[in-house]
Amino acid sequence: MLAEATEHEEWADGVRSRAAAGPDSWEPVPVPLPTYVTAPVAPRTTRGLDLSAPNTWDSGRPATPLFDQYGAEPAQPPAAADWSTRPRAANE
Repeated sequence: MLAEATEHEEWADGVRSRAAAGPDSWEPVPVPLPTYVTAPVAPRTTRGLDLSAPNTWDSGRPATPLFDQYGAEPAQPPAAADWSTRPRAANE
C-alpha cells in the first residue's frame, strides 16, 4: 500500500510541475508500460504427444474428414423450371 501511495505522490508532483509550464506549451505525458510488457513470461506446457505415431494429429484435429469434405458430388442448382418450387429467402 505504501508503494502505491508513493507512486501516486510522484505522479501528482509530475502533474503539478507540468501544469506550471503554461497553457501554450506542450510536453508529452509519460505513460506507464502495459502489464503484458512488464509481466513475467508464462511457462510453456509440454505435451506428451508422439506426433510420429500413426493416426496422430496435432492441434486436436480429428482424423475423420468434416461433413463437407466427403467425396459426394456437389449439389447442382435447380433447373430453370424448378426455380418456383425452391425455398426462397426473405425479400426475394
